[in-house]
Amino acid sequence: WQADKGSTQVLFFKKIETRQLPMNRKKITGLLIFALAMLAWPSALEACAVCFGAPDSPMTKGMRWGIASLIFILVPVLGGVGGFFVFLSKRGKAYAQFEDPELFKE
Repeated sequence: WQADKGSTQVLFFKKIETRQLPMNRKKITGLLIFALAMLAWPSALEACAVCFGAPDSPMTKGMRWGIASLIFILVPVLGGVGGFFVFLSKRGKAYAQFEDPELFKE
């Protein structure tokens, strides 16, 4: 907000006001409903076995295997894609000497 025109001190300038985060009624209502839901259902705020740090729980072991399987699948696939582009680059450089500039004239 801005101070009254009669006031000698302006608390917030117009330039600062235009850069403030927009907070409309829908966002405030959504945040309020979320906060009330968390107060009504406090067990939803408790950490699971993985977040709490139980290293021997089945959930933690499953998470580890999930991460490992993602790494073992994604790294070769992304490496193959990257290798293909390296192959194309090398092949393009090798065949650049055979390019006929007369073909691309208009």
